[in-house]
Amino acid sequence: MAEHPLGRFDDRLNFRAAADRPMILLYAKILILLWSINFAPPLLAHFLDTRWDRPFDRNRLFRDGRPLFGPHKTDRGLIGALLMGTGIGLLLGFPWWVGLGCAVLSMVGDLSTSFIKRRVGLTSGTVTPGIDQLLEGLLPFAVLVRYEPLGTAEVVTLLTVFAFGAYLGSWFFKRVLLGKPQENYPRPLSSRVRIRELRRCSPPLLPFHVWLNIEDVIYHQLIMKSTFRLLGL
Repeated sequence: MAEHPLGRFDDRLNFRAAADRPMILLYAKILILLWSINFAPPLLAHFLDTRWDRPFDRNRLFRDGRPLFGPHKTDRGLIGALLMGTGIGLLLGFPWWVGLGCAVLSMVGDLSTSFIKRRVGLTSGTVTPGIDQLLEGLLPFAVLVRYEPLGTAEVVTLLTVFAFGAYLGSWFFKRVLLGKPQENYPRPLSSRVRIRELRRCSPPLLPFHVWLNIEDVIYHQLIMKSTFRLLGL
């Protein structure tokens, strides 16, 4: 008996879905890797505050009299991003050179963006949507396309999603965690202090609950659960 045409159509759909699944997983891994590199400097700033935050440019000025990169680009942040990229890359199943290469190029892009922003008179720490994320997200694809051939449309889509997520993270860290709640704020601005304050906040800030408890999330969900899994407990 002849097979029903709808049956063949369903089989083709199932085959296409199965074929697309590995690519969707790859896209997710790429985004996680890039976001991890992007998130490393502010994460270290949160936990370490001002420890080991020596500016990468050693406070040097360019010939226009403005900082080379600015005080927010530190040795700590750059080294942390390299270690984060390599480590997260290995955990995601990438070869070591992919994670490290992405981290190096991402930081090159980040420093280049900072250099350009200083030249046009934007102060260190100024959030500029799109511009901040462009080179930092784009340059790592020079490594990623050597590992897995990606088309132009795929790169543009992944870059757009990365830029959107990175901007949201930057906005949250700088506007919520490091934003003055009032003009005469009595304490030195610190993300750790602001999180403790916001934990006692009103219901409108409850959607940020996970981020406000980021230390607990990292400790319990990542460190402890990973340790138990490795020990087979």
